[in-house]
Amino acid sequence: MKSVINKATVNGEKELEIITSKAIRELRVFVHHKGYRYLRRCIVLTVKDETLADDLKKRLYVMVAEEYGVNFQQVERSIRSAIERAWEQANIDIIEKYFGYYNPDDCPSNKRFITTVAEYIRLRL
Repeated sequence: MKSVINKATVNGEKELEIITSKAIRELRVFVHHKGYRYLRRCIVLTVKDETLADDLKKRLYVMVAEEYGVNFQQVERSIRSAIERAWEQANIDIIEKYFGYYNPDDCPSNKRFITTVAEYIRLRL
């Protein structure tokens, strides 16, 4: 089932960005991480249309890369790096709140991180 959330649902794109920013900062992905803005944009887009996560490299990363004037490989690598650093610095209670578990040796893939956080946000809107 495709989920599309229009701007009116969350009082505009800006509010969705704020909610997403709070969520990923809570998960210890901070603004100074190079992948922060790419990750935030991927999550916002996935909250609005979950089918974008079906093919990250051909759809979602390309959209974000075009917005920021980089290639999709840079988007993928920067997001992966930000997630790995966040997982290493994890607050176990917060990780469990979003993911339902925490295993320091099982860092989520980009797709799993993006879709899990997007779903968490979508269910609370």
